[in-house]
Amino acid sequence: MLKCLVITPAFPPTVNGVQDFANILASALSMETTVEFCVLPLSSSSGKTIARVVNSFSMVHLHYVGYGYSTRGIPWNLVRALEKWKQNKRNQLLVTFHELFAVSNIPWKSSFYLQKYQKFLFLRLSKI
Repeated sequence: MLKCLVITPAFPPTVNGVQDFANILASALSMETTVEFCVLPLSSSSGKTIARVVNSFSMVHLHYVGYGYSTRGIPWNLVRALEKWKQNKRNQLLVTFHELFAVSNIPWKSSFYLQKYQKFLFLRLSKI
């Protein structure tokens, strides 16, 4: 039986909209296919931890919300770990983008300065 890792952001409340969507989708797909889905709520953590978890799966479904994985919306560790994992051509990655980047025209908000980095990570993820 095939196993697919479903990565969702671990927001402060235990249950949130993105996690609900991921759980409902995973349970519906598991009833229709022979794939077993393992849902992993992931907060900001080190690249080694992410790589260790991801490396045991050949299929990953990432629900991407930048601010869900990093306080500033720039989850470098997650993107690097997935890029390294994807070097194996057999591995399959599906990304559902719930949010691409934050937009702000107000200079005293951090998203004003970090928007270009968020866009850059979005582009890197889309190329994987």
